[in-house]
Amino acid sequence: MELEKHLDVSNFPALTHLMCSNNQITSLDLGENDTLGKIFLDDNKITANLDVFSHLTRLYEIKLGGNDFVGSLKCFENCKWLYHLSTTNNTKITEGLEYLPNKLERIQCEGTIFHNILEPYDFDILAWKLVTVLSRNTRHGR
Repeated sequence: MELEKHLDVSNFPALTHLMCSNNQITSLDLGENDTLGKIFLDDNKITANLDVFSHLTRLYEIKLGGNDFVGSLKCFENCKWLYHLSTTNNTKITEGLEYLPNKLERIQCEGTIFHNILEPYDFDILAWKLVTVLSRNTRHGR
């Protein structure tokens, strides 16, 4: 069964996994659900701001590739357990890399501005953050 249009899971407050890849979903309502840990929404037709995920502090894996999300990766700054993030081909996500948790082990960002930024660091967020901070401190004489 293929899911189409709006996906509303707001009436499922205990939902921990949302696996809806490869459908025709255009929008979603997660409600106040804060138990979601794994979300696969890749290859849909979702047009939404990343802020819809900002309350999900238990999130550890999320795949959003092949949609039309906008906004900042800052929405994931409180996801301390996040280890896998896919934003592939979401060209309107253009900022917030510095807010991603250090625990992040895998980021898939082909087709975004982050790909060229992270490629020299073998897509290691922590290595990118360390070099960025050291570089910034060196320029400012710290």
